[in-house]
Amino acid sequence: MSHSFEGPRPGKGHAIRKLLGVGSDGTRILRLSNSVLVLSVLIALISLTVLYDKNRKLQQETLLLRSNAQALAGTIAGSPSAQVGDLLPSFHTQSLDGAKSSVVYDGKTKYLLYIFSPQCGVCMAELPTWNRIAAPAKLRNYRVVALSIYSDAGLEEKPGLVDRNFETLRIPSVAIQRAYRVLSLPMVMLVSEEGKVQWVRYGKLPEDTVRELLSVIDAEKQ
Repeated sequence: MSHSFEGPRPGKGHAIRKLLGVGSDGTRILRLSNSVLVLSVLIALISLTVLYDKNRKLQQETLLLRSNAQALAGTIAGSPSAQVGDLLPSFHTQSLDGAKSSVVYDGKTKYLLYIFSPQCGVCMAELPTWNRIAAPAKLRNYRVVALSIYSDAGLEEKPGLVDRNFETLRIPSVAIQRAYRVLSLPMVMLVSEEGKVQWVRYGKLPEDTVRELLSVIDAEKQ
């Protein structure tokens, strides 16, 4: 009598996979589907990041345009000198070494501004005083910036401009100079996050005025 040998019968799992059509080809399809899903999620996340960045830049540009329009409109009338409450325009400019920079009133950054000319003897004599004021201003989260009304090359080589406790930028145009009501030099201003003048003085700062300015700075919340 002859006997035939039968191999192991397929289990239930095999039968179910066969019924569902999930073999080696089905597994590859599932893996491919998962890969496509992951790729789609990554593309969606990248798209959202790009859109968020574009929206943020758009909001900054809108704030800049609105600030400039309001400030320039405010220069048509009123006192020729800067006054507390004046609204100042934001602007793009360069540092002394030519790097791009800006003064932007974005609702987050408040400023202590020194407006000067390197050809102004009184201005250059005030640099030690400005350095002294800059330290406590920075502790109160002011961005301290000196704005030069001239864009001459080599300003960074002027005596006194080397060891300074503040940024030095150029006023980019006569229009900005007028909007800031630069009538005489030097000029010192405290400006709020929204671009409103909070304190302003023209000329040399005597010691009692320095104390007044420091008290205004010290009164600000960190």
